[in-house]
Amino acid sequence: MRKQFMNLQTLKLDRSVETLLELALMTPVQDFLSRPGKKIRTQIVELGYAFSDTRVAAGPPSPTEKVLCEKAAELLETLHAGSLVIDDIQDGSRIRRGKPSLHVTYGLPVALNAGNWMYFWPLQKIGALGVSDKTELALYRLFNDVMLKAHYGQALDVGIRIDEVPQENVFKLCMSSIELKSGALMSLAISLGATLAQASPERIGVLQDFGNSFGTALQMYDDIGNFCAAPSKEPLDYTKRFEDLYLRRPSWIWAVAATECTSQVYQALVDAVWRLPDESFLKPWIEIHQIVPKSKARAKAHLSKCLDGLNHHLPPEPTSSGFVQLRELSSFLERVYV
Repeated sequence: MRKQFMNLQTLKLDRSVETLLELALMTPVQDFLSRPGKKIRTQIVELGYAFSDTRVAAGPPSPTEKVLCEKAAELLETLHAGSLVIDDIQDGSRIRRGKPSLHVTYGLPVALNAGNWMYFWPLQKIGALGVSDKTELALYRLFNDVMLKAHYGQALDVGIRIDEVPQENVFKLCMSSIELKSGALMSLAISLGATLAQASPERIGVLQDFGNSFGTALQMYDDIGNFCAAPSKEPLDYTKRFEDLYLRRPSWIWAVAATECTSQVYQALVDAVWRLPDESFLKPWIEIHQIVPKSKARAKAHLSKCLDGLNHHLPPEPTSSGFVQLRELSSFLERVYV
């Protein structure tokens, strides 16, 4: 696995230094990338390829096309992994994918460098995909665009205290943060596949819009899942439960509360959050105002609208198998995250 990532010949380092570099960089990178993930975006890359107007009549990707999609998806998953490492540092999260976060195990400087490296490695490897110069340039632009958007979204995420934002602006802030991060990343996934298949600009645009909406749905369910997570037995390690409340971060829960509650009820939530880690005020508020069922219902409605919108824009017959896979993936999403 390390040989797959490390190509140090161009650095012209002594072998002893290469060994140290592998230890300092690839040990934490390999640790993180070996952790099991859901690989939802990998499937979306293949669907983007299958949904392209240049080849929809050909059915699912061939074995050769599938390998190309898998290589592109690996670049995307590595980029995503890097963003999670940085996210955990900025949020002070101690757990990621069932294990201690990278900065907890290796320290902040090592984890920060590893996370940043995972941003740049995919850009270098685009040239190894064996695609035309035109497609290669398009892929570079897609990656650069999503990385820029994600940092705009992260600025909103870490730079604004949600409890200090007027209630009437909370929903817009939360949705902007979600769309610029999770939405943009899923948009990249499906447009990667479409670009590899040399889809028309019009089709890529349709798929990008869908990817943004689908990625937004994914984050909605992820936020609900974190909100409903069981409390940790360790007092200093609350996993992801109520993390967005503790950190005053924009999230789907805040967005729903801001639009479902009166000003008085919403202020009661803010007051309850201020009292954390004492949950004696927050728990009754959650139950009385049914924030979890409301969040689930609205996330489900968003996901259904997202799928219906794509179905409206694409011809039904050649893409029917892709839609079956997409709806199965959507059902999986609802089961796993909530």
